[in-house]
This record gives sequence, structure tokens and C-alpha cells, in this order.
Amino acid sequence: MSRAVAVTVAQMREAEAVAMAKVGGDALMQRAAEGLYQVVLRELAARRGSVTGASVLVLAGPGNNGGDGLFAGLCLARDGVAVSACRTGSSVHELGWTALMAAGGVEIGLDELVPRLGEFDLAVDAIFGIGGKPGLRPPLDALAEAVAASGVPVVACDLPSGMSADPPFGVAEGAVFIRPEVTVTFGAPKQCHVTEPAKSACGKIELVDIGLAF
Repeated sequence: MSRAVAVTVAQMREAEAVAMAKVGGDALMQRAAEGLYQVVLRELAARRGSVTGASVLVLAGPGNNGGDGLFAGLCLARDGVAVSACRTGSSVHELGWTALMAAGGVEIGLDELVPRLGEFDLAVDAIFGIGGKPGLRPPLDALAEAVAASGVPVVACDLPSGMSADPPFGVAEGAVFIRPEVTVTFGAPKQCHVTEPAKSACGKIELVDIGLAF
């Protein structure tokens, strides 16, 4: 992680707004998705020796974080990875969802997911991003506990779902969150990525440059 200075949510949103005005939100999302995709590819290769025959689960939330995960899943599907996606809420990033399904992605319902977690080589946590609050609520708290029990490795998109980007992070207080092996964050590290105990709970932190200025 080359950028040492962490930013607040407000600073991140300001930088994103400036970049969106210049290149558009879709371009920023594609940059983030590409960075996430590359890290997932690397993790699959390191864990399996090859991405051929790999199976990846995308836990897709309702916002742009979910879109990042779905478009990363699209790239994986185009590489021949078997990608399943789960809507974790009442809505989802529709363009990302439609694109992934058209590329061969398979929908898996939240109610059928838990007993099948062991089928996946890796899960992408793209439920909540910098707008998330400390602690997952039902039924996502039970999902987080099931993911941990299954042993499936997790790559988090921007930050672990159930953790807050700004203090209080919810980690020391014992809030339920999805604990990843790797967190892929964009533009700049957030406060949770540099402050203990949240930092350690993020696993290895990978910073992806998506063209934001601070």
C-alpha cells in the first residue's frame, strides 16, 4: 500500500465527485472493477495454481460497491471462471448484474447459499462500501458467521462489510463483519485501513489507483 495518508469518507466522496465530473461514474467503476479482478485472479492462482476450473462467489450489495464486485465477476466469467452471484439485499446494481448473468454468471439465493459456501474457491465481499455502518444486521450477520465457519477465503471490495470506514469502526465493540484475507481499496486508504484493530481485521490491504486526486 503505497499511499500512507488515509482519507475520511467526506474526502473520498469529494474526490470521487471531481473525478466523475471529468470521466464519469461508469469509468471509475470499471477502473475499480479491473483492479479488484486482478487481485482475485492473483489470489486464485496462488491458492489453486490455476484459475481454470475455479469457482467464485460474488456477494453483491445494492450500491456502487456491489457494481464493482459484479463487473469484476464479469471479467472472471470471461476468463472461464464459474461465477455465482448473490443479491444480499432488496436491490442490486442492475447493469452489473445483467452483464454478469449474460456472461454466464449464475444467481444463488441468500436462503440457499449457506450450505453451499464450501463449493467456492473464493468469495468477493461487495456488500457495503464506505457508506456502510458498523455491524451487519440480520440476515447478513448470520451470513458473515457462516462465511467464517466455511473457511472460504474472502477478498473484500473497498472495506469489509460490517466495518465503518471512519471511526467508530465497530471492530473493538464486537460488531459482526465479514473478515477477509485481502481488502482491495481504491484511490486512497480509508481510516479503517490504517487504524488498529480495524487495520488487522482487513487482512492484507491492496491499493488500486483509479485516478482520484487528493
